[in-house]
Amino acid sequence: VARKKSDAVDAAVPANVPRTDMAAHRPLPADSELVPAIAVLARARQEAVWGRGQAQGVSGRHSRLPLAFAVRSALRK
Repeated sequence: VARKKSDAVDAAVPANVPRTDMAAHRPLPADSELVPAIAVLARARQEAVWGRGQAQGVSGRHSRLPLAFAVRSALRK
């Protein structure tokens, strides 16, 4: 018999493991001094990727624009 998937129960099980089985887990180490620098670099890279995508979109639109002007000027003659 197939049961419906229960996302609430699926999420609760891993969430309760550290609380109920604390002796089996070690605490996470504190963040090092490099963490803020890594965050800044990651954000800069993401913005560069987004900027590249926007630039490619703009250049694609602009590369079609001269053709439109050429057709328009040819039709006017």
